[in-house]
Amino acid sequence: MRKYSFKVDYEGRDYCDMVVDAIKTLTNCSEEEALSLVNNYWNDEEFVGDTLNYHEVPKHWAKIICYGDFYWKNE
Repeated sequence: MRKYSFKVDYEGRDYCDMVVDAIKTLTNCSEEEALSLVNNYWNDEEFVGDTLNYHEVPKHWAKIICYGDFYWKNE
């Protein structure tokens, strides 16, 4: 089980796991690197109950975390 530095419930953990997996797929980085990126990006967040972070698919967050807020300009 992955360890997040921010508060997650079961749904939040599943969602963050999908973001970590998407980062690994996009960048071919290790599990530890992807988890570190997510922990650093969402350090002050909580994934408990309803959160606005769920309004985007995990791949979108993975791209923002890896490439920045305007990643789509380079696609």
